[in-house]
Amino acid sequence: MKLLTVDLKKNFAKFGPQQDEKDPLIIARYFLTFSNWTFYAVLFDHEAEIFTGIFIFEATEWGTISLHELESIRSLGGRVKVERDTFFSPTKMSEIDELSSMLPL
Repeated sequence: MKLLTVDLKKNFAKFGPQQDEKDPLIIARYFLTFSNWTFYAVLFDHEAEIFTGIFIFEATEWGTISLHELESIRSLGGRVKVERDTFFSPTKMSEIDELSSMLPL
């Protein structure tokens, strides 16, 4: 499965930087099957090929990850790769239950 499609690149470009947004738009959701690892992507830097977004694993925190890193994550002895939620559409952070608690009051 392709983690970054042409349409997804267009969506990231369309919504652009959101660092000043109190309730940013999540553009894509990535997950690792058989794990509680999830990454919600808010921004993609096309030149550096780096995503900025929210990681959910043992803690929930903002961070960055390169497309190359995302493609190289494996679990279960290398058999399971990160997948893109193909049913996910751009959604405000406040509308995602596991992220809404991270918003400023």
